[in-house]
Amino acid sequence: MVGTRADDSDDSVAFHVYGARSRDERVRADGSPKADDRARADGRQPADGRQPADERAQVEAVSSLLAVAVVVAAVSLHAGVLADAVPESDRDVADPTLRRVHDRLAGAGVVRPPRLANASLPGPDGFRLNVSVTVDGRRWTRGPVPPVHAESAGRSTAVRLAPAHVRPGRLRVVVWR
Repeated sequence: MVGTRADDSDDSVAFHVYGARSRDERVRADGSPKADDRARADGRQPADGRQPADERAQVEAVSSLLAVAVVVAAVSLHAGVLADAVPESDRDVADPTLRRVHDRLAGAGVVRPPRLANASLPGPDGFRLNVSVTVDGRRWTRGPVPPVHAESAGRSTAVRLAPAHVRPGRLRVVVWR
């Protein structure tokens, strides 16, 4: 702290740094003040012991901007990787399930309705599955009755009704929790 007080040894008012070393330690042998005392007397150096702003280390603006850009890029990359790693709760399960069911039921690209009753159908874990095949007004279904809000997917496919009798039909899957 810098303060003023009257010096008892002479009639002038002098500035002293409270808590500073004695006068003998602040003055050189020739009686001139040391450099740090001259700086304080000039007002260039704060009295709390810090260096003046023009003598302290500073960072260039370009390197500061580069550092900020690197941090922003790292945070963006982290957020992107985190978003890919965290499983989504409302993921699309109907389309992949439709592909797996079609691959299981359609030998050589043709669905055979009797396979629907005997095949183990590949539904997603934790989900319930309803599969139906429709052709010429006839319908084959496997699985529980789906609720109204369930996710569904369908596709056109060839359906074998009898030997050498193949008709266009529709395969539909409904998936829900």
